[in-house]
Amino acid sequence: MRRIGTWTAAAVLGMGLLTGCGGSDTEAYCDGLKDAEQSLADGPEGADGFREYQDTAEQLADDAPDEVSDDWEKVQDATQDMEDRLEDAGLSLEDLDDPEAMQDADPEALQTLGEEIEKISADMEEATDNITEHAKDECDVDLS
Repeated sequence: MRRIGTWTAAAVLGMGLLTGCGGSDTEAYCDGLKDAEQSLADGPEGADGFREYQDTAEQLADDAPDEVSDDWEKVQDATQDMEDRLEDAGLSLEDLDDPEAMQDADPEALQTLGEEIEKISADMEEATDNITEHAKDECDVDLS
């Protein structure tokens, strides 16, 4: 899960989340984590992978126990912020799959985008650490 922040920055820059609100059924949450363990640990690739990752995370967030529901909300906000920053730079998630689009992007906008994505990733690091620790302690799932 620690890799989420790092992966996110890399993905948005064309080199390679999660959503949330709280629930109370820890068993459903743990089952969902186990089903998605590998994809969450590895992180998504490309636009389709990112959207699938968001969908999986949204389901997990819906089932998240109170102990991590605020953390999932922070991750959800960060994921949306990343898409918004891409749009501000004149890019879309699909552009991440298109090397030509990335080459044609304004270098100054890409620099700004990279700085903003670094900040978003840093802001969500504590939340992803909490989610990772909770997953291991309560669900016996390793997201690192």
